[in-house]
Amino acid sequence: MPVFHHADAVPYETHGSRFRSYVAPSRGSQQLCAWQLTVPPDLLGVAHRPSREEVLLVLTGELLVTLDGTTSTLHRGDVVLVTPTASSALTPDPTARPPG
Repeated sequence: MPVFHHADAVPYETHGSRFRSYVAPSRGSQQLCAWQLTVPPDLLGVAHRPSREEVLLVLTGELLVTLDGTTSTLHRGDVVLVTPTASSALTPDPTARPPG
């Protein structure tokens, strides 16, 4: 059973966001990738089109997700499925307040 610990995740940054890569084909999966994404509160999302499905789970805060021009607000615990070739962009919800 492959186990991936937080300390073993590969960190990187792109478009102003921080990623930690846990699972990827280069680390033993067939196709699945899993990463943790931290989006700074002042970031304006950069649209991209994935080549495979992406599943996004909001762990904390709120997030504006724009898929093919339709924007939705996601809250802690919400999940969105991004289909291949869909245009997607993530932006922190400017009306969200930090926890506490």
